[in-house]
Amino acid sequence: MERSPPDIQKLVCDSCWRTVFSIKSFHIAWSAKSAPRRSKSAGFSYTTPTWAEMQHSIDSVQCRWCGLVSRMIMDSYFWTAPPPNSRTFRLRIRFNQRLNIADEDSGDAGPYMPSVNMDPITDLYLAVDNKSDFKYYIHTAEGDPAARCIPQREILLDVDSSTAYDHIKQCIDRCLRHKFCPSPHCTPLPTRVIDCKDNPPRLFVSPQGIEDKYVALSYVWGCKEQPHCTTRQNLDSYVEGIPLEYIPTTIMDALKVTRTLGLRYLWVDAFCIMQDSKDDKAREIKQIRRIFRNAYLTIVAASADTVYDGFLHERLPPEPPATILPFHCPEGVLGTMQLRLRKYGPVNPIDERAWCLEEHMLSPRRLIYSSHTLQYECQTMHVNVNGAPNFAIPYNGIPYLPYHIFLSKIPLGSNPPMDSDTTWDITLGAYTRRTVTWARDRLNALAGVVEQFERVWPNSKYIAGLWEHQLPGCLLWNNRGGSQCRDRPALNLAPSWSWASINGEVSTDYLHDVNEGIIFNRDTIECNAVLAHPDNPYGSVKGGSLVLDIILHSALYDPKLGALSNVADIPTGHLGTLWMPSEEDKIGFNSRL
Repeated sequence: MERSPPDIQKLVCDSCWRTVFSIKSFHIAWSAKSAPRRSKSAGFSYTTPTWAEMQHSIDSVQCRWCGLVSRMIMDSYFWTAPPPNSRTFRLRIRFNQRLNIADEDSGDAGPYMPSVNMDPITDLYLAVDNKSDFKYYIHTAEGDPAARCIPQREILLDVDSSTAYDHIKQCIDRCLRHKFCPSPHCTPLPTRVIDCKDNPPRLFVSPQGIEDKYVALSYVWGCKEQPHCTTRQNLDSYVEGIPLEYIPTTIMDALKVTRTLGLRYLWVDAFCIMQDSKDDKAREIKQIRRIFRNAYLTIVAASADTVYDGFLHERLPPEPPATILPFHCPEGVLGTMQLRLRKYGPVNPIDERAWCLEEHMLSPRRLIYSSHTLQYECQTMHVNVNGAPNFAIPYNGIPYLPYHIFLSKIPLGSNPPMDSDTTWDITLGAYTRRTVTWARDRLNALAGVVEQFERVWPNSKYIAGLWEHQLPGCLLWNNRGGSQCRDRPALNLAPSWSWASINGEVSTDYLHDVNEGIIFNRDTIECNAVLAHPDNPYGSVKGGSLVLDIILHSALYDPKLGALSNVADIPTGHLGTLWMPSEEDKIGFNSRL
């Protein structure tokens, strides 16, 4: 029910209505949206009532603005106890409009997110006592008078609605016009796909050479086996039809999405690979990287812990609720805006699985059913499908592959982009934060991504997780996340100089220092690995050797600072004040070379 102006005025106290939310003051803040983002003078500034007066307004009339400002002040000063009752604060308010949903601080999100021109996004910036800005996303309800000025809405909660499917189609249509996105086209079908046209769906064995569009499903099994997956015994019967009661909820949901989008074929590993045939599994697993790369669309069941959970259920509204405040439209109409502190999207179950990173990065278009809403991602944008800015960017962003990997018209391997090394470093960090069910897959689960990087670095050799052209700098990796990561697995996964030889997250921060001017004096480098399977040059290894002819210096590693110090550069009298590594904590290149 639409609020009348008197109801809107009651959202704030009389003091706030006369100052911040007067027509003149509000329009000063609104007109600042076109000023430079870092401007310290743009917007409307005022002195708040005393702390006691603001608390009284919160208690007596539930003033939303006093409540929001009070929380911001406590957070800004990192206070755990309230300030003196007589304390006042200087507050600056301004709106900001931008076109890039990625990282507006740098103007270029690099390998995490291509810089992208979207519909303008309007934020509200608040600064207390000239401290750093607090940034709030703003949106409003459909039909609110302010909707003409604020195009953003609340995040979509009903991800299985006709509105959701309309938004998906609009995102795909928009993607077709993106400069750095590959045009969707028919590609050779995988060996087997599920035909969604029939009811019940059936397994379709693709004749060699047949081409069509298909959808791939990326999901978490959540169990070691699915009782009704395809085997040699049931293959023929599944070609006739797969009983609906045999299909887990997540896969049923994927069938529905595929069908609703007007597409016919769906690839799901559990049904499209014979799970009891070693030969079939070996043959098809080699094709998985091609399957995801050629898919018209990949459905990412990000929110599902297991294949039985599904992902089309309605989402819960985000917490805490948005703060509703008055909004003076330029034409004089009074509406409302809703504010939330800018936050990253939540971490989903799929974000913890190593194999799923490869599926994500290799897919040119991803439809992500996150735990909070529905998102669309391609090589150009990552958005909530309805354009809502809230929680759009995931906390641990997944890096993008260099764009010419997907664009065949750009000569592959020529003029590698400047950020390819950085993209690899970030990819390695994102990958090693995830887990594999079987330790032996530490290298295997990244093989598809490695194959794509080889197209950028065709003259470099990939050796047990390291790139030859990055040697010896890439040996300066270190493990993160606590001492449990420093223990090597019982199974010998890789040579000790490779990051794949240990568990847990790996950081290559030192490589950035190397690229910024550290020179390695070396005459020869010999680095080799023995492949476990010669037909998979990017996968697991049985051993390896490294020979370096370089100068080594004694160094101390400080895990608190994450820094190495050359012992020769430290005055003798100061050595005792430094953190000295124990045998357990020795990591760094001294112990590996």
